Amino acid sequence: MHQNAPVSTAAPKKERLMSIDALRGFDMLWIIGGESVVLSFTKWVGGPSGFVGAQLEHVDWTGFHFYDLIMPLFMFLAGVSLPFSLASRLAKDPSFFRLWGHLLKRVALLWIFGMAVQGNLFSWDPAAWEYYSNTLQAIAAGYLIAMVLCMYCTTVAQWVISILLLLVTWIIFASVAAPGGRPGDYSPDGNIGIWLDKFILRSHQDGTPYVWILGSLNFGVTTMMGVFAGRCLRNKNMTDFRKTRLLAGSGAIAIGLAFAWAPFHPIIKHLWTGSFVLLSGGLCLLLLALFYWIIDVRGWKKWSYFFVVIGANAIAAYLLSHIWNIGNVLGGRVFGHIGHLLPGDLADLIKAAASFGALWLILWYLYRQRVFLKV
Repeated sequence: MHQNAPVSTAAPKKERLMSIDALRGFDMLWIIGGESVVLSFTKWVGGPSGFVGAQLEHVDWTGFHFYDLIMPLFMFLAGVSLPFSLASRLAKDPSFFRLWGHLLKRVALLWIFGMAVQGNLFSWDPAAWEYYSNTLQAIAAGYLIAMVLCMYCTTVAQWVISILLLLVTWIIFASVAAPGGRPGDYSPDGNIGIWLDKFILRSHQDGTPYVWILGSLNFGVTTMMGVFAGRCLRNKNMTDFRKTRLLAGSGAIAIGLAFAWAPFHPIIKHLWTGSFVLLSGGLCLLLLALFYWIIDVRGWKKWSYFFVVIGANAIAAYLLSHIWNIGNVLGGRVFGHIGHLLPGDLADLIKAAASFGALWLILWYLYRQRVFLKV
């Protein structure tokens, strides 16, 4: 390990920052059924469902909606937790080989889980497998880059490399043309990133316009933004107010830089462009500052229990909702038969709430039993 690696081996505080789990739970809420409840509710009450509906869908290509924040926030929070988990692991066992074993195991499990969710793994047909197609795999790629930087680079080097990764991807998108195309093509079919995915993955490319291989460089940057935030939270020499102010101020600066860069390097989630990294990362920083200030600084924790139950078991929540669709099986089908007895909008709301509620109760039981799926 690099002798100047900026990771303290001192044992961290025993108390877990509840704000991190709560924010992770808030993030997961929207992809395990929460969006269906909100949409059904706004439709039932006759609210601004058009605006809400748009914000709970990804933008077609250029731009940003609230729903586009879910994936980067999940990745960002993996980075926030890294300084805490790495310091704890090093304090218990500084073995180089076991640390790398843990890293590779986590990356492999996330990759396999990703293929199980969206990569046709359970088709048991290798010809149908899509090797790189899911958020969990993007987290694995970002986590791998961030871990290597944390283990072998000084803090200054980590900042420099993160900035270089943003610039390198910009230069590639702006200067390198796909065969038969032109440099600076950011269109779904003409950009260099999608050509690279199709060229390398061949028939195992997922068929979507999402860019995974080239995007992995910036997945690492999104994760590193979380690492820097986590290091701020772990700093014992800073007051809580200063931590909050630094997180919020950094978020505002990142958002400003994103919009300044966007005319030259558009905000496109499918390509995970540098401007998208800065915009989404800035919003993640603002949310983290808000949750940290309310929950861990002011001590207003009771309201966050609902989110903590989800966030403390985020991987389990993701798998239960995406592979087995537990909520729909236990909640939606049980209450689905009442649809003919109620107005359509109310019936949809009850079914959506029952589906989500059933999944939350499972997560609550696991939380109460201290059962957590860790990778």
